[in-house]
Amino acid sequence: MKILYLIFTIISLLGLNSCARRFAADELTNNTVAAHYNLQLGMAYLQRGQVTLAKQKLTLALQQAPQWPPVYDAMAYFWEYSGDPSLAVSYYQKALVLSPHDPRAHNNYGTFLCRHDQEKLAIREFLRAAQNPRYLHAATAYANAGFCALAYGDKSAANGYLRTALQRDRRLKNVKEALKTLGKRGKL
Repeated sequence: MKILYLIFTIISLLGLNSCARRFAADELTNNTVAAHYNLQLGMAYLQRGQVTLAKQKLTLALQQAPQWPPVYDAMAYFWEYSGDPSLAVSYYQKALVLSPHDPRAHNNYGTFLCRHDQEKLAIREFLRAAQNPRYLHAATAYANAGFCALAYGDKSAANGYLRTALQRDRRLKNVKEALKTLGKRGKL
């Protein structure tokens, strides 16, 4: 991405016509759009268990938009699904390097970490996502932190995160049910 912007600057400094710059910008946009569709196809193939097709589409998306963080999130999920968590970690971390303030990337990485027995790190990622004022799904990130804490036996922390999630979004039925279950086991 930075290289393309540098090229755009050099072209304009050399006084080349604006048509050349427009073409390069259109190409960049088309590549990102194509990557978006290939990402969607790849994830759909993965949901259907068509791993080979999923990998082809996700790899193509990565080639089309190598600086687009959602592609790295998708590749990370692909590698986790395919049984290679160490490769998944590298893709999740690359997504965060490319977009360190993206709450979705933090939430996705937190979900991965929780599934791989790293509760403390997972909750830290969920909270980074939830505390981002631009994140529309902060309640879900708090809920994820609560369910992760609950999965590892920290009922007190789970109760706090789940209550915060419910305060932010009263429609979260699974959170209501979890809090009822926690309440039946005794007040925390």
